Amino acid sequence: MILILAETIDKSVNDVIDWLTYFKLPFLRINESEFIQSIRIESRSHDWSIKLELEGKKLDLDDVKAYWYRRGDLKMAVKVAAGGEPVLLEQLHFHIQDEWAKLREFLFARLADIPSIGNGLIEVNAANKLKNLQLAKTCGLDIPKTYIFSKKKHLQALQETGESYILKGISEIISMNWKEGGNTYYQASSHTVGIDEGLSLEVGDHFFPSCIQEKIEKEYELRVFFLCNELFAMAIFSQLSEATQTDNRMEAYEGQNRCTLYKLPDTISEKITRFMKVLGLNCGSIDLIKSVDGRYIFLEVNPVGQFNYVSENCNYQLEFQVAKTLKDFS
Repeated sequence: MILILAETIDKSVNDVIDWLTYFKLPFLRINESEFIQSIRIESRSHDWSIKLELEGKKLDLDDVKAYWYRRGDLKMAVKVAAGGEPVLLEQLHFHIQDEWAKLREFLFARLADIPSIGNGLIEVNAANKLKNLQLAKTCGLDIPKTYIFSKKKHLQALQETGESYILKGISEIISMNWKEGGNTYYQASSHTVGIDEGLSLEVGDHFFPSCIQEKIEKEYELRVFFLCNELFAMAIFSQLSEATQTDNRMEAYEGQNRCTLYKLPDTISEKITRFMKVLGLNCGSIDLIKSVDGRYIFLEVNPVGQFNYVSENCNYQLEFQVAKTLKDFS
């Protein structure tokens, strides 16, 4: 059986499942919205017996021959009996949360022993943008000049150099939900913006540490999907639209950017492969820039990045590639 840990709404997972169904491969999908109701773990002479029960689903890890980590999670409701001293109950609640965190870590460690695409155990470390910039540089890739500032005077000193800079998030996207007029709204956002003199006038003398990078004049952007040492690259001609010259994720305001499949130079492919190996990932989406002076500049890697965009624009059929890899693993 193939185990898939995923989000409830994910077109890529749905498309891969279509191929698994075509291959007549048994699979179990667990969404992040589903909670574990029962756990049975027993030590054996050489390993562990692990059985989970969820809402209408049963999972015996002995049956799992391949595993795909796709942003999902293993969750269990943490409850504390009502009544008693509130302060003590709060401390007990935190302790039980810690107990579950260690058990969850153990479950992901056991899953890591199974042939897989992705790895929930290392996703947190693998998604650290600053650490990845340093690692990419170590692996021979060019990276943008990067600064972390929390004082206005440092920002102004950088602007006085006359060069252009951008402001970029340190973490992943920000997700917000709120209720209004009886409806629930959800918004997720992450994009890069340029820094101009007006910004330095608006901020206070001190602000939360922020990531600032040199603005690189690009010929085009590159999105590379990495799967088990194979690279599937796409060029995005975002510089052709004023709205997307800084960040192609703003394309919704101007329509679709022109995209085409792309052949990376062998030297860049080798450096990316080395980077992913050191990071411990066999799957992920890498963002690069091809600068006007001919350099390939690494921006970031998303360990579980979307690949529909690359697959559909370049006819790579990545959903088939993922399903075939899981089939080969099983």
